[in-house]
Amino acid sequence: RNKEDAYTLFSITYFVTLFRYTYDYFSQTSKGLFDFIKVSRKYNPITKDLAKYLSIFLKYIKLVKELTEFIVPIIASSILLDNYPLDTYIFKPKDMFRTLYRDVFY
Repeated sequence: RNKEDAYTLFSITYFVTLFRYTYDYFSQTSKGLFDFIKVSRKYNPITKDLAKYLSIFLKYIKLVKELTEFIVPIIASSILLDNYPLDTYIFKPKDMFRTLYRDVFY
């Protein structure tokens, strides 16, 4: 239970995959810090046009109620579903958001 609480409970499949990505990273470069969250999205990166897509989506909102009752839950659930598909490792949501989405939302 402690590993689960600390978000360090990896399945063997996920551990092997992360280990392979870690090996590839350090065998190709030694610059910068290694980031497990970024490397976990190596083959499924966040689109570089996310901010553009969100602004197009948001421009159709006319009322604050639409924003708070519809748009915010849709965006939040989309982010969660995109980052936590079945049978994958669950990083802390706060860390995932900071690493992958901070630049888009701030």
